[in-house]
Amino acid sequence: MPIDDANLLRVLAEVLVRQAHPTEVDDMGRVMTPAFKSSKRHDFSLSVTMSSQIDPRLATKQFLKLDLLTHSAWGVSVEEFHSVGMKAYNDPDAQIDAHAVVDQKPLGSSALKKAATRLGEYARSRGCLCIASEIVDPDPTAPTVDATSS
Repeated sequence: MPIDDANLLRVLAEVLVRQAHPTEVDDMGRVMTPAFKSSKRHDFSLSVTMSSQIDPRLATKQFLKLDLLTHSAWGVSVEEFHSVGMKAYNDPDAQIDAHAVVDQKPLGSSALKKAATRLGEYARSRGCLCIASEIVDPDPTAPTVDATSS
C-alpha cells in the first residue's frame, strides 16, 4: 500500500467514492457509519476510487466484476477526509482503476468512530452516487421472454 508523500492526494475537492456493502446501508437506502470505519483486518485503510479518473458507475461496475459485493457508491472529498484527521493516497497497483486508500491508522478507536460518523454525514449530504442494482449487466445466458408471444 503506497502510504507515502509521493502518493498523497493533494486536490482537496477530489471526491473519493466508497462502495457500501449491503450491511452498511439502512432500510431507507442511506449509507451508515460502518462503511467509513476500517478494521485491523483491512490494515485500517479504506478502499476508494478517485471520481476525477473514473465515473462512480464504472467504478461500481468494476467492483462487481471482481465479485465484490456492493449496494451503492457514496462520495466524500479529500478535504472532508482531512477534516477528520485522515489522508488519502493513490494506489496505482490495485486491481481497480483509479484506486486509492484512506489511511485511518493515525486515529484511535474513539476518534475513528467519531470520524466515521462524520464521514457518513458528509456522504449522505452529497447523496448516493450510484446504486449497484441499477447498473448490473443482464446475464446474456439467461432465458428471455418474448413479449410478442402469448
